[in-house]
Amino acid sequence: MSVALPCDDCERVLRHLLSPLQQCPDSNFILANAQVSKGFPIVYCSDGFCELTGFSRAEVMQKSCACKFLYGPETSESIILSIDEALEERKEFKDEITFYKKTAVLFWCLLDIVPIKNEKGDVVLFLASFKDTTDTKAKAILGDKKEAAFTVDTDSHLRYLPYMPSAFPVLHNTHPLPTYIPPLPI
Repeated sequence: MSVALPCDDCERVLRHLLSPLQQCPDSNFILANAQVSKGFPIVYCSDGFCELTGFSRAEVMQKSCACKFLYGPETSESIILSIDEALEERKEFKDEITFYKKTAVLFWCLLDIVPIKNEKGDVVLFLASFKDTTDTKAKAILGDKKEAAFTVDTDSHLRYLPYMPSAFPVLHNTHPLPTYIPPLPI
């Protein structure tokens, strides 16, 4: 699905798009120039995107809208290829992907990239929205008790820890016995 806008000028398109989007406090999005085919540079990023990723607006501007700066060891190579293909073909893309914040903390994200067309039908911008699905994913993992480890903290409280290799590297590929992990601050 593409969004068609009534104007041909990118600057007017940006103003037209940003007005309602900036009023949504939880909106995590970027806009990229689809007319510059080398990387499709980011021309705008929302405050929500900066808060979600930990990157400042200055660090994000002019980087590729494929957001390679958010990729890490757990990011799916096949999804990366699908993103690149969708951008090159100027088609919509929607899938869940594992990204990393500036602090190297993993988060799951529903990424939706929509091409925005002018009145001539040319794709002039990409709107990429990022919905943090980490809580939903963590709850799903917590529900799967087969893949769990248990630990006892210093106060003798039993804590349930999901088996998530990237989030708990101390439990991954080490030994099969539960490992002590300090209690979380309250």
